[in-house]
Parts: sequence; C-alpha cells; structure tokens
Amino acid sequence: MATLPSTAPARAHRAPGPEHADHGAGKAGGEDRYLVPALQRGLQLLAEFSRNERELTGAELSRRLGLPRASVFRILQTLEQMGYVERVGESAHYKLGM
Repeated sequence: MATLPSTAPARAHRAPGPEHADHGAGKAGGEDRYLVPALQRGLQLLAEFSRNERELTGAELSRRLGLPRASVFRILQTLEQMGYVERVGESAHYKLGM
C-alpha cells in the first residue's frame, strides 16, 4: 500500500547551541528519524531560561528560537499546564516552574 506525501508545512529548525554541539557527532545519518521535533522544541524553549534570565516573554522566546509566536504560545501553554513553566502574575512573562 502506497503512502501519501505529507501536506504538513515545513517547520523551522534551530541549530543546537555550542553546549549541544557534540550530540550529533558520530551518529549515523538515519538516527535523526528517531527525534521528536515537538519535544525538541519544548526542551529548547526550557533551555532559554537561565540564572541571568529567569523571566522571558513568549515574543522573546519566539525571536530567540526562530519559531512562530503561535507555536511558542502552544508550547508554553502545554508546559504551563504540566507545571514546567508558570506565568509571572498578570504579565506576559514566564518563568520556570516546579
């Protein structure tokens, strides 16, 4: 049975930072098929928070990650519901939860 081509739009990909530079070293080219892009984007978003920047807005995260604001909003909503991030008061800022 033939499979239909995907109609999903191509997604932006952010290259890993220098702290993750060796993660792909020495791997066979086919191992990327095991990556979960949504999980990867969520973890990249969490990694943007640091001791120096404990609070970030969705717009700032969108700019840094090169992702559409709508995608960042959905990721933030999921992470907030799960307790990994929390909104700072009534502001547009988020901080790490847990």
